Amino acid sequence: GETYTVSLEELIFYINQLIDENIDRIYQGSKQYIIEQFEKDTKTFFQNIQQYLGEYQDLMNLSLTTQQQSEEKQELMVKQLKSLENSSKEQINNVTNNIEPYIDSLLSLNL
Repeated sequence: GETYTVSLEELIFYINQLIDENIDRIYQGSKQYIIEQFEKDTKTFFQNIQQYLGEYQDLMNLSLTTQQQSEEKQELMVKQLKSLENSSKEQINNVTNNIEPYIDSLLSLNL
């Protein structure tokens, strides 16, 4: 039979090189995923704020026209404003809670 000689040093060097390349590829992929997710969540956050401000502006304009209306209608307006405020706070808190892990991950990447 034939005899082959394998350099253990070269084999170990080659394996280590492959491991390093794969670690780097995984790191880059993870980093890209976190950045994309952060951008997506940030965009959603600002869209929610924009929607909230638009609704708030509409309600404020409506409240100006209702100042002359009955006290009963004004109380209804206050309830609607409070409901919008609570809903918006909840929505902003949800987005903030969802975005915090990505911010922490980004900060830990040492970009």
